[in-house]
Amino acid sequence: MIDDLILFKKAYQYTLWIFPLVAKFPKQQRFVLGEQIEWECIEMLKTLQLFQKSVEKKEFFRIIFERIDTLRLLIRVSHDMKFFSTKQFSVSAESLNEFERLIAGLTKRFS
Repeated sequence: MIDDLILFKKAYQYTLWIFPLVAKFPKQQRFVLGEQIEWECIEMLKTLQLFQKSVEKKEFFRIIFERIDTLRLLIRVSHDMKFFSTKQFSVSAESLNEFERLIAGLTKRFS
């Protein structure tokens, strides 16, 4: 399924983009907030990988949406604490919104 592959590729690129940004967090927050962001990105990729391989895909939609919501919250906190610039925050928000649109399209397809 090409739509699934596109979503995974975009999420993978997002993860590659965000890891170096997190590495620049102040030391104390890198190991608290930064680790949470990295963990959620990896968990999102793992969930998408399982989604792609699964026959029963409906169960993964809720999990993927939860991961995106959690990432959105963590990125917002990071921005408010001045660890992300407004531009970086905007790029991240656009990417997460795009993920949601792609997943919403898949949800309709598998409903």
